[in-house]
Amino acid sequence: MGGIGDASTYNFIENYALFFLTTIAGVQPAVAGMIVAIGSVWETISGAIVGYASDGLQCRMGKRKPFLLTAAVPLGVCLSLLFTAIDVSATVKAVYYTAIMLLYTSAFSSFYVPYLTWGSEITQDYNERSQIRGYVQAFSSIGMVIGQALPMIAIDLLIRLGQTASQSWQTMAIFCASCATGCILVTGIFTKDKYEAVKKDSSQQAPAKANNPPKAAKAKGKKTGMIRAYIRALCFKPVACVFWASVFYLIGYAVFCADRVYYFTYNMELSAGSISLIMFYMAVTSVVFIPLVLSAVKRLDKRLTYIIGMAISVVTMVLYGLIGIDTGLDVFLFITGYSFGSVVYWQLMPALIYDVCEADQLMNREDRAGLLISLQTLAESIANAGGLQLLGLILSFAGFHGDLAVQSQTALQWTSISVSFIPALFMAASLYMILRYPITKGVYEKTVAALKKRESGEEPDLAEFERVYGHKSR
Repeated sequence: MGGIGDASTYNFIENYALFFLTTIAGVQPAVAGMIVAIGSVWETISGAIVGYASDGLQCRMGKRKPFLLTAAVPLGVCLSLLFTAIDVSATVKAVYYTAIMLLYTSAFSSFYVPYLTWGSEITQDYNERSQIRGYVQAFSSIGMVIGQALPMIAIDLLIRLGQTASQSWQTMAIFCASCATGCILVTGIFTKDKYEAVKKDSSQQAPAKANNPPKAAKAKGKKTGMIRAYIRALCFKPVACVFWASVFYLIGYAVFCADRVYYFTYNMELSAGSISLIMFYMAVTSVVFIPLVLSAVKRLDKRLTYIIGMAISVVTMVLYGLIGIDTGLDVFLFITGYSFGSVVYWQLMPALIYDVCEADQLMNREDRAGLLISLQTLAESIANAGGLQLLGLILSFAGFHGDLAVQSQTALQWTSISVSFIPALFMAASLYMILRYPITKGVYEKTVAALKKRESGEEPDLAEFERVYGHKSR
């Protein structure tokens, strides 16, 4: 259920935030890109804080659950307000949408980081983690329909029923927000937190108040400790590989998702219904490809499956960037090729991150799953900020105007490049980083065995792992 909440809001923002701000709210493309970029930078900060804080939380409900329950309602409210058109000056618009974006990203990271961390705590089995991500991907496809395929159809219908364009967008945002809030609450209430109802024993109680450092000193220590922890984590090769693989892929994903609405609307002159049909097909492929990806993981492993899937997407997008997308068959083949790489990323990247947690625990002797997985939020924030700001600058440079029904040839040319070559370039960079990722299925199983040996009281020989991970044990 959490996958519905995640995918519905993420896809709605990713696909339509820039489009809404530039064509409905009347914000200039460069300013709209900056608003999204500012929100993404803040999501980086808030995600890091949430990941670090959830690792150290001592609560009757566990480490992760309180964050989900607290974030659900604010997330829905802020999403609704973000897609509300206001009739004020350009300066006030910029301030309003920036403020709401900051509140929204705070709520989203408070939900997403603990939710994603749960996946690493449910099981240590290599294949089971891929299977869990398969179930999540199936529910996420429902969220994709809500946040990606449904909006254009619903908005077109609402306009036909008498609502204005701005009212229709707000209605759709409220619907998406309600679905997300409900699913997040259900997930938070009914999922068993690994650390739920675990009480500290007397040896873990805080020392007497007289021996505690001043509050200001403790706060400063926590901040510096958090920063050092993230720097150390990013110096670990497996962490760095998955982090940059995520950043590169998600920059391409952000550009593609935001630009395809412009491309289908202005280059191909498709109706809202046709665009929604394409979006729905993309959601369907995300379900159809799940068993294929799981089968490939069992026969090969996550790393090699990711490489193959991403290569298929890159080749497809470059090919159609060269020959053009002219017919319905071209759209079908283009979307199919792209979608396979997209499914591989969303299904396997979290599982790859989960596997890094055991490697980090073995080599660095720390249990910090929340911190490591919050790096995914950092990657998404950097990528979203970079990708949407990049597209906003491209549209401004190309002379795009949201109030024109027909765009210039230069604008159409750049929307075509931004739906093919630019995403393919960043996806190729992601593929390269996973080529350098050292954790295969065999390496992971040896890592888990070494951890179990340590837990039994016998210290394992880490020389082989130091060679594989390129990292001295602590």
